Amino acid sequence: ANNLLELTALPGQKEAMDEVKYVTIIGQKMDSTSAQELNYIWATNDPEISLKMDTYTLIYGESNITDDVVTKITKELAQLDQVIKADLQELSDRIEELSQQATVLYASGLEEDTKEADRLSDIIVDLRNQVDAKLEEYSKNAAGSYPNFDIANLDRSNTDFIFYRPVMYRKGTSGNYIHGLVYLELSTQTLIESLNREIRSILFFGAIVAILAVFFGVFGSLIFASLIVRPIKKLEAHVIMIGQTKNKALLKGKDVEIKTKDEVGRLGDAVNNMTHELVANAEEEALAMDGKAVQKAFLPLASGALNNKNTYAEYNGEQLQCYGYYEGESGVSGDYFDYKKLDEQWFGIIKCDASGHGIPAAIIMTVVATIFRRYFENWSFNKNGTKLNVLVEQINDFIEGLGLKGKFATLIICLLNVKTGELYMCNAGDNLVHIYEASKKKMKLITLASAPTAGVFTSDLVAMRGGFKVEKTI
Repeated sequence: ANNLLELTALPGQKEAMDEVKYVTIIGQKMDSTSAQELNYIWATNDPEISLKMDTYTLIYGESNITDDVVTKITKELAQLDQVIKADLQELSDRIEELSQQATVLYASGLEEDTKEADRLSDIIVDLRNQVDAKLEEYSKNAAGSYPNFDIANLDRSNTDFIFYRPVMYRKGTSGNYIHGLVYLELSTQTLIESLNREIRSILFFGAIVAILAVFFGVFGSLIFASLIVRPIKKLEAHVIMIGQTKNKALLKGKDVEIKTKDEVGRLGDAVNNMTHELVANAEEEALAMDGKAVQKAFLPLASGALNNKNTYAEYNGEQLQCYGYYEGESGVSGDYFDYKKLDEQWFGIIKCDASGHGIPAAIIMTVVATIFRRYFENWSFNKNGTKLNVLVEQINDFIEGLGLKGKFATLIICLLNVKTGELYMCNAGDNLVHIYEASKKKMKLITLASAPTAGVFTSDLVAMRGGFKVEKTI
């Protein structure tokens, strides 16, 4: 009931676009496993829906859509469902077979069976991702409009279009992949009227300008020097001054005064606006450099002159040497690394890259640094052990909890025992590690367990697919 309530609320979101007349969601009957029955209405705000269904009153999940265009689309989707079934049959059967094997292995309780079941689970995840990728491509190709909408050749005679896209996902072994259809009717009338107004406006003002140009052209030569040449020379001198000023922040308050209200006056206003933007950019760049200095304070970089941080980090201990380099792409960025001596045996190490750049990425980076340092502040091997996944989950839940679309971080956290050489790693979207083997004098590539980037899913969801795993690599 709650799911139906949420579904019926979706069409109301069409208010975000005035051009959309209505949104309708149709699909299979409850518990159906066939794409042959996609015409049941599940949500709509179509004011004329009573003319497009087979029942006197609208009953969600019971009333069938009878609109000719929509039923034609659903018939084509029913045929497409069979094509998808044939294409994904082998993958689906393989997923089901491996799932049954993994279930049996997990139930045995034996350690070796559990490891084998974990391996099968990773394969199942990869196969499911392949299925999801193919379904996404099918859904994208099956989406369309009726009649065909061509933005390059806008049809002025027909202003009403139906846009649609099928809902596809794998549901067990039913062999049914297309479960519904979302469609909306959109009118281009507003867009066409706006274009017509602009065209009329351009023609009107063009005619006025042409008439005025002819009228004033006769007298313009008499006052050209005083009204045009002198202000242009003033603008020229001001532009030269702007080009010769290296520190654009010094241009603040230096506007050129053009008192005329004609094109030259507007050009003067444009030059002044450009000057203001140059000043603002210069001040913003200076602020960004200050932000960069604050960001560098979170990194273990070597101190330079005047308490500034260098671009490199260096640590020389009896059993460990660390070197690092940092230089952000812009003033501030989401790049972060750190190493921390925990006791006489253990070192904590982190490498992180927050998505994007600029202030948003830098804020995420500073909070990640704070979580990292706070976690290891009172760390001890006897109390905390090698449970690096706890720290990764804290970082993951923080970024995910921000709810910012497209914001995530790839990271890897390590625990190194400098006396025994033991190395434990836990990653989030960064599972390739290069290690130099001194005995063989070559680089070795280690591939860690696959895990999603931090911030995409909650830790509970990640745990359902194996979680963030701690691995002993050495």
